[in-house]
Amino acid sequence: MKNLVVLLTKYPDPWKVKTRLAKDIWFEKSAQIQELFIKNILKNNYFNTNREYDFKICLKEREKLNNFVIKFWTNQDDMFFPEWEDLWRVMESIFKQTIWKYDKVILIWSDIPLLNNMEFDIAFHILNSKNFVFWKALDWGYYLVWMSELKTYIFEDIIFSTSSVFDETKDKIEKNNDSFWLIDEKRDIDVFIDIIEEEKIDNTWFFKTIIDKINEK
Repeated sequence: MKNLVVLLTKYPDPWKVKTRLAKDIWFEKSAQIQELFIKNILKNNYFNTNREYDFKICLKEREKLNNFVIKFWTNQDDMFFPEWEDLWRVMESIFKQTIWKYDKVILIWSDIPLLNNMEFDIAFHILNSKNFVFWKALDWGYYLVWMSELKTYIFEDIIFSTSSVFDETKDKIEKNNDSFWLIDEKRDIDVFIDIIEEEKIDNTWFFKTIIDKINEK
């Protein structure tokens, strides 16, 4: 069976996405930044003819399907929707809907726009010997999770968007005698200072483009 990467995202509507970032740059700009993040992830993965895995988009707003397809040039057959509202239920439902059709599944968010196929290939290789792989975020959570078989207990009763998310998840895995691997930390983009810090180390010029967009009048 093939492997799968799933992007979990919202449609870039002002007032509904990147609300923490919007406190620094206002809501219309934050929606534009969300759109650029999604486009970059799709360019590096969905439209990448060299990838060896399937790529699907889980859109949180079913009513925005046509808007998303038109804006991002995606295929409706590559889109699906979560069955719940709570984040842990959403993540659980994504794996339940996909893992029976694939060997390994990676779930990502749109907050780290430079993720690419080479990084995913490394993670798929690690999953040959581990139950889970995580990329930790610098805010103590995690921004990406891999799973080689359905073990959704890692999402249950976790209070997300807190500093204890990863530690609680790790404790669950250890109590269930499962194995996991950590890959280098990355910064997920929540506030404007995150963009400034990423621009300092970004060799692709992507974040310079983001700053230029923010500074547009």
